[in-house]
Amino acid sequence: MDDRLSNDDYLDLKDIFDSIKRNLKIFLLIFFSIAITGLFYALFKTKTWQGEFQIVLRSNNQNILKDKGLIRSEGLLNAALNRKNDLKTEVEVLKSPSTLMSVFEYVKNEKKNKKYKVDDLSFKDWSRNLKIILKDKTNILDLKYEDSDKDIILPVLNRISKKYENYSNKARLKSLTLAYEYLSDQVQDFRIKSRAASKKAQEFAIDNGLLLYGSLNGDRSINGDSLSNNSLLTGENLNFNNTVSLENKLKKIEYSIKKIDELKNNSELIPFISKEYEEFESDDLFKEFGFLEAKLSDLRSKFVSNDISILSLNLKREELLKTIKERLLNGLKAERLKARLNLEADKKSKEVLLKYKDLQKDAKQNEITLMNLEKSFAQTSLELKRNPEPWKLITKPTLNPYPVAPNKKRVFLMGIIIGIFAGATSSVVKDTRSSIIYNYDLIKKLLDTKEITNLGNFEYSEWSKILNILLKKYSPNKSTKKIGLLKITSKESSEFIEFNKSIKKCDLNNEILITENTFELNNCDLIYIVTSLGIVTKEQIQKTKEILYLQNKEIIGSIILS
Repeated sequence: MDDRLSNDDYLDLKDIFDSIKRNLKIFLLIFFSIAITGLFYALFKTKTWQGEFQIVLRSNNQNILKDKGLIRSEGLLNAALNRKNDLKTEVEVLKSPSTLMSVFEYVKNEKKNKKYKVDDLSFKDWSRNLKIILKDKTNILDLKYEDSDKDIILPVLNRISKKYENYSNKARLKSLTLAYEYLSDQVQDFRIKSRAASKKAQEFAIDNGLLLYGSLNGDRSINGDSLSNNSLLTGENLNFNNTVSLENKLKKIEYSIKKIDELKNNSELIPFISKEYEEFESDDLFKEFGFLEAKLSDLRSKFVSNDISILSLNLKREELLKTIKERLLNGLKAERLKARLNLEADKKSKEVLLKYKDLQKDAKQNEITLMNLEKSFAQTSLELKRNPEPWKLITKPTLNPYPVAPNKKRVFLMGIIIGIFAGATSSVVKDTRSSIIYNYDLIKKLLDTKEITNLGNFEYSEWSKILNILLKKYSPNKSTKKIGLLKITSKESSEFIEFNKSIKKCDLNNEILITENTFELNNCDLIYIVTSLGIVTKEQIQKTKEILYLQNKEIIGSIILS
């Protein structure tokens, strides 16, 4: 078993307080050293002063134009500005040397005049004193500046606010100029596109015989820039039912041709099929067939079926049916060809109209875009001529009446807290390094015996009674056993003196050996380990147990004196 355990494994608040008590001098020395150091730091540290102001930013020039109805398409202005110009970007620009370098130079010159050492001061180091924060979900910029020179703070803040006003005007003018140039190019471009799209739609309509009238909005002629939105022929007015009717008629004709081809030449169904088509009802062949049928019916009522006159008429009837079938097939095939041609023409007409509709839509979109661009261009021109409005200061630059650093109370309190922590840590570390055991749970773990008695829980006057009961438990009167009490200690203490006195008062029939030498226990039948907190080390207990193990001696129990 590995008995190499650390005091930290069993450390609690009581152990820490006990360690502080044992090492009170070390604790107080470290505590007062750190606490007094913190106090002197708070008293003599150079004071830091702070000033601040707030300003309302315009998120970007895109919002200015959109609020005035200048540009309805967000993509147009993004293209005009050619950058993502949001508030976070603005803040980063405001922190940059390009904006604040002149203010930094002013600070250096002022500090040089006051004999400050600023030769090695960089813009990056100086900007750490400047806190620029954009308040969450607002356009408000909160700016704070700190410096050990109280007199320089307000001049610096005033210069920064002036810089920001100039920057806002400059940025506004630059963005509007870019938008103006972009919109100017777009207006010219879309004028050409609009004319071309309108002309293309008109030429297509003329080439395909489409009649147009009116204009898009009443202010542009048909031969100018626009197409009619109320054309006589548009995709919405197409008769798609006509196409379906032609397709159904073609299917019916093809079905009839197929069925007639399958019939025999003398089939009596042929005349009935022909009645489905009006164009065949007035044909002379069908009239002749009708007369022939009537005559045959009359003869059949007068003569037998094999009469020469009936047979002659039947032959004529068969020839007539054959002729009717051929006439009917030829007529249906002609109708089929006609239906196919009509269907093809109908589909072609729809393609033309749908194509015209697309051209008309494209021309209309180009014209609407051109109108919006022209309006935006005009408004942007007016915005450029308007007097610029700088960002608005919510609060004027002000100097806080009290220094922000050092916070004397906080520094002194931190010194006390750190002093207590460092002193306690030093006390615990000292106890840990000494290897002396002060923890009851740890010594129990190290002794690892069946029975452990802590006499420290009782008064000295009761020790002899407790020991009498304990030693008789494993050594009855009838037995003649020698009891060995092995003391493990690094020094004699008052507890061991009282222990020796208490043993002498015990009423035992056994011989008792009290020793610190493990090798003197060879003749002992029962062995107890006797030790106390604060005067024994882990190494002593481990070494003693190893020797007893080699001697094959069993430890009955342990007695702890404190």
